[in-house]
Amino acid sequence: MKMLITEEQLNLILVVETIPRKYSDDDIKNTALKYNHKIDFMKNDRNAYAIAIKRKLIPDITGHMIPLGNLENRLVYAYEFPETKTVYIGLTGNEESRHNQHHKTDKNPQKTSPVFKYMEMTGFKPEKKNIK
Repeated sequence: MKMLITEEQLNLILVVETIPRKYSDDDIKNTALKYNHKIDFMKNDRNAYAIAIKRKLIPDITGHMIPLGNLENRLVYAYEFPETKTVYIGLTGNEESRHNQHHKTDKNPQKTSPVFKYMEMTGFKPEKKNIK
């Protein structure tokens, strides 16, 4: 597929590609240290992230970051309300964080956990069980 661009668009491309921005490995590492998650590093400092990939620095500079997901390291859990014979089943990659989310309200009511809402509505405390 051919694409036609104007001379103005071409000049913009040339200007962007010719701006010299050199990152040392230390610059990349210091940039990575600002983030707790790889996705934040990737989204907020795309150039530094791309250079880190190209230089194969990612394993060395992201060790402090907290993984957001893992296809194999997950926990299936249940919150049971025996009084009402009700159960909530969930899946998480971070048990502690998810437990905390289920036991507090969120500023945005739509994001408040259904477990928390049910506890508020019924006054019952659930029994937590890890399934897998």
